Parts: sequence; structure tokens; C-alpha cells
Amino acid sequence: MGKRFGKKIKYQFGIGLYTSILLKQTQYSDLDGSFNFSNDNTKNFRRMDLGLSAGFSAYFPVNDNLSIKVGIDDYFGLLNVSALPVVDGGAIKHNSLGLALGISYIVK
Repeated sequence: MGKRFGKKIKYQFGIGLYTSILLKQTQYSDLDGSFNFSNDNTKNFRRMDLGLSAGFSAYFPVNDNLSIKVGIDDYFGLLNVSALPVVDGGAIKHNSLGLALGISYIVK
């Protein structure tokens, strides 16, 4: 669900749900270049995640057909993704904040 508004500079906001699937989780360590190891931790996490997403973007016109997009997006996980017990009955949940840069071309 989203909405776009504005005259010269267009603004857009949106909210919704997201779902994701874990493909693999690997931990890599390098201690001063003398001891390297990697560990597959995929089994320690649940494969599915579900959460809320929200975003806000601004479109700056270059000409009638071309705009530059600058936006910010947040993904807030609702599920505990840990397959292992967490200290004090806690949970591991995802939360990511991202910057989006892009070009929007309008085909007439």
C-alpha cells in the first residue's frame, strides 16, 4: 500500500508486509591473518521470517521522462528467527534500515 504526492518533486510513502527465506548463514573469522575459519550456522536459525516494511522516497525530476529517486526503507521482523534458546527468554529479530538510490524513467 502506498501513496505518491507532490507537484515538482514527487514524494512516495508505503507500508506493507514482507517475508523472507534464509538460504545460508556462515560466520567467517580472521584473527590477524594467522587463524582463519568459517562456520555454517544455518541450522541455528529458522528459515522463514515475516515482518512489517515501510518506506519513504523522493523523486527529483531531471526532465519530463527522467527522475532521480532517493529513499529510505525499513524492514522490521516480527518473528523470533533463532532456532536455539536465547538468554533470559529473549528473541532474535531482524531490523534493517536501507538507503535506496535509483533512476525512474517514464514511458509515454
